[in-house]
Amino acid sequence: MSAIISDPTAGVAIAQRNRTDVSWGAIFAGWVVSYGIAWLLFLLGSALGFSAIGFTDENIAQGLSWSTVVWILITWAVSMFLGGLSAAWLTGNPDRSIGSMHGLAVWALATILGLVIAVMTAVNVLQAGQSLLPGASIGQMIGGAPQQQSGQQNPAMAQASTALQAQ
Repeated sequence: MSAIISDPTAGVAIAQRNRTDVSWGAIFAGWVVSYGIAWLLFLLGSALGFSAIGFTDENIAQGLSWSTVVWILITWAVSMFLGGLSAAWLTGNPDRSIGSMHGLAVWALATILGLVIAVMTAVNVLQAGQSLLPGASIGQMIGGAPQQQSGQQNPAMAQASTALQAQ
């Protein structure tokens, strides 16, 4: 957005540029910073968690579950705050509202890309599981056992019924 300022004493028009444009470079850099900090904090949490638990305990997962959830929430809050803060600094605009909008855009970008990555990972895991089971589809893996078509009988059921009839 630009405005033309006219100076009647000098007789010239001066073009002044207001810095209200979106800086996608700052948003992308803030996203990279936030994911980098999250990765480092996840590694720190994993190291602390593995050093704190005893692998000979019978019920390891009971205390580990709540502490893991708390650590993940703290990690995401800190990393998104620092990523948004770095995006606000990188805009080069002293206006706080523009910087906060860039921080919000970093959070939105990180959330959307995180969901896309999570869905892609889930699909890949399901496809890998499908390749391990011959003749199974993803719907059968999620929904349970495959249904037999009418007129066909499962061979195991046929053997069980003939054994029952023989008795």
